Amino acid sequence: MKKILSFLVVAALVVSCSKTDEVQPSSYIITGHTTTASTRVEMVDDADFGQFGFFTFSWSEGDKVWVGSQQSDPLTESSIYGGDADFALRSAPQSGDQVIYNMKANASAEALTAVVSAEQDASKSLGENGAFGQTELNGTWFELEYKTNFVNFNIKALPSGATLKSIRLDAGNAIVAGSATWNGSAFGAVSNGSSTIELKVNKNTVSSSGYITMVILPPADMTIPSATITYELEIQGAKKYYTQTLGSKTFQTGEMARVTVDLSKVELYEKYELRTLTFEDADYVGSEGSTYWSDFIPTSGQYGNGNGRYSWYDEDNTELFFSPDSPKYPGMGGHAISNYTGSDLSQGDYMHDLQAYNVTGGANGSENFCVHFGYIDDSGMGMMNELLGFEFADGVARTIESMYVTNTTYVYNIMENGDGWMVPVGGVSDDCWLKIVAYGYDDSDADDDEYTKSVEFTLWENGQGVKEWTKWDLSGLGEVVEVRFNLIGSDELYASGYGLGAPGYFAYDDVTVRF
Repeated sequence: MKKILSFLVVAALVVSCSKTDEVQPSSYIITGHTTTASTRVEMVDDADFGQFGFFTFSWSEGDKVWVGSQQSDPLTESSIYGGDADFALRSAPQSGDQVIYNMKANASAEALTAVVSAEQDASKSLGENGAFGQTELNGTWFELEYKTNFVNFNIKALPSGATLKSIRLDAGNAIVAGSATWNGSAFGAVSNGSSTIELKVNKNTVSSSGYITMVILPPADMTIPSATITYELEIQGAKKYYTQTLGSKTFQTGEMARVTVDLSKVELYEKYELRTLTFEDADYVGSEGSTYWSDFIPTSGQYGNGNGRYSWYDEDNTELFFSPDSPKYPGMGGHAISNYTGSDLSQGDYMHDLQAYNVTGGANGSENFCVHFGYIDDSGMGMMNELLGFEFADGVARTIESMYVTNTTYVYNIMENGDGWMVPVGGVSDDCWLKIVAYGYDDSDADDDEYTKSVEFTLWENGQGVKEWTKWDLSGLGEVVEVRFNLIGSDELYASGYGLGAPGYFAYDDVTVRF
């Protein structure tokens, strides 16, 4: 049985408790009395307050508190009366003892973490209801200050024929815990000591004024560095998803964050598996027992000599494939595997064209990476007839989500110091820029100018070049069967009359594909 009192969500969260003279034989009693505040994570519809409604609190049969080092007996229905609740202790408490509540309404539950502070980590739990309060005992009574964080989801209209199945909050590497409720009714899945909280919804009617969802986070001020929300929908039997990126989000105890989304106006996607081309031998699936990727790295030095006149194929993984032997690649250029790095610009000449600049290896701690060489321009002086790139060997169009990119030592040296020929000694001006352009194609036989979409990555601007592995989002290309790359620069890089003055190189690694 629950004795429920309501409060507006923006109210202060405080539970006050009163003194009682009732003492049971061989027990020491402290008494809780609810007045104007709330801790239980239920929601009550109220026409006066519309969609924001109320949270409610009640002591419930089976609830327990910790007082100092001892745990109270679970409450019985007879010990709850009109908002009061008597907690029986086995030993006499001391005034000033810490009183902590974080229990669900379950007589068999144990306050596993009640003796710890409100600071949350992977070993701690909030209980099924996400409730938490902590204060000091004042004689035989206490005021319980309730602390938690709330996230509200104001979900507007669904796409036609859609059912909203679930909502998941993902805190990245941060640890969150708590529970969730839909419009004041069923609780969602509880996530304690993990990075996600998921709310099971299963609603096919959602309006902008009638429904709201709620998630409870840990009872401490906290910042989630990379919070995202994922909405799962079902449309004509197919699962669809929408991810809403919140970025860094700071929560303060007792406060509510609101997230609004109109699901009828967002672009949905199908769930996918991510596969990554790493150029590492251990990750290659297709040729068991062969080192494969490292076999391509020149062992006589750091010179690519046209950057690798060989083919490679990431078989049984991303299906990405490159071959310079295609009729459309009759000139120089290619995609060469490398593990050479360096930061000595005195070694930044064409004999060190496979060096990635200022890094210690591949992206994300790996050893190998790939170096692209090739570009075209309007000068007629280039070595390429058509753009170079990679494609899916099985001909299936897929979304390439991202890859990591950085400069080579050769490029960085020419941009920084010049070569006295294409770029004056002293390097380029602060206004000079150099970019990679990626073009997406839905047909591998398409001409270069028949691309569907393009995205850019800046290698150099404002007198500075990229000198660490940097993630490049390629998802804007959409689903493609092939990606081709070009390097372009500001007018200054074409002043010599011989075409692009910067070497046409960049290093890349960890190409991630959606399956």
